[in-house]
Amino acid sequence: QAQFAMTAADLKVRLGKTDQALREFETLLGKLRPDSWLYREVRRKIDEVFLRNDDQSGLTAYYEGWVKKNPDDVEALVRLGRGYAAQGRLAEARSWYEKAAALAPTRRELRLALIGQLVQDQKFADAAAQYEALDKAEPNNPDTLRDWGGLLLRDVSKPEAARKTAAAAVWRRLLEARPKDPV
Repeated sequence: QAQFAMTAADLKVRLGKTDQALREFETLLGKLRPDSWLYREVRRKIDEVFLRNDDQSGLTAYYEGWVKKNPDDVEALVRLGRGYAAQGRLAEARSWYEKAAALAPTRRELRLALIGQLVQDQKFADAAAQYEALDKAEPNNPDTLRDWGGLLLRDVSKPEAARKTAAAAVWRRLLEARPKDPV
């Protein structure tokens, strides 16, 4: 049923009835589990409605309205952040990523999106703090430790010796956590 409803809404988009199609997509979102692949597919279709015409500001406006009605929708907060980032509105993007990370502090992909935005803004200390929060949620995750150390090396606001020492301290935790891992 959900797939047929998606197809019907898709046809309405092609006929130029985008408002009606968006309402149908939203109704469908209300019926699906947020962790299902169909839910993600409906989100993608909503994005496609706007991006088909390269209407990034329209997509951002849509998600602003959606977030007002659904303030706990973490995925929408992230999508809104991505929209702002695509428009070059980096401070606003970071704000939405931070809101999403605050609502779901243990979700890795949200923290990584925020870290990516902070690195783009060259706020390395803030990005390192987010890696620290990631490490608290998933202690000694090798990917987190590897990337965190790399980030510490990139922070040109600190002397090279201090950067190398901080990165080495983080990377040493890889050895302590997995002393017999040949990688």
